[in-house]
Amino acid sequence: MNNMFRKFTAFAALVGLCSIAAAQPALKVATVDMSRLLKDYYKSAEANTKLQEAGKKAEDQIQQMNNQGKELVEQYKALDEESKSLLKSQEARDKATEDAKSKLEEIQRKDAEVKSFAANTQRALQQRIANTMQLLLEEIQKVAVDIAKKHGATMLLDSSGVSQLGIPSLLYGDSSYDITDEVLAEINKDAPPPPPVEAKK
Repeated sequence: MNNMFRKFTAFAALVGLCSIAAAQPALKVATVDMSRLLKDYYKSAEANTKLQEAGKKAEDQIQQMNNQGKELVEQYKALDEESKSLLKSQEARDKATEDAKSKLEEIQRKDAEVKSFAANTQRALQQRIANTMQLLLEEIQKVAVDIAKKHGATMLLDSSGVSQLGIPSLLYGDSSYDITDEVLAEINKDAPPPPPVEAKK
């Protein structure tokens, strides 16, 4: 009796496993090169231009602040020379010494201001770059997933990914499963036309 019960239990478990396996959709994998899509997405070029403009504007501001610092240094040198000049009265030399001291403190404040501004600007730009890349990747991923689903794919792999060991996450993929070109066409369908090329004179 116990033997029959064990056989029935094993048979029931086997039927259950077969039912679970049958319920699972057939595996169909699609691949996409996210690195190439991010590089060739027209919005990536637009974002890169804006980021470069922001970086250039920050560099110009830092240069302007450095020029102001140089002017302060020249003023300090003039006051320092005046404080040592024998052609000036003792009272004038004393005043120049006090003014030079104040000017030196102003130079130190300006130097700290420039360093702080440069550090904050760099952090802000890095954060802006990270946020921009994240938004672009999310846009691309949404389109890639939609197209993969249209192809009946149950899994989408990034063929450009690299594992922590430096080994590509996808070691092999048949090109017939790759949807990169299709995704690229879809995300760039609204790209503005390129500017007209001027005829050579």
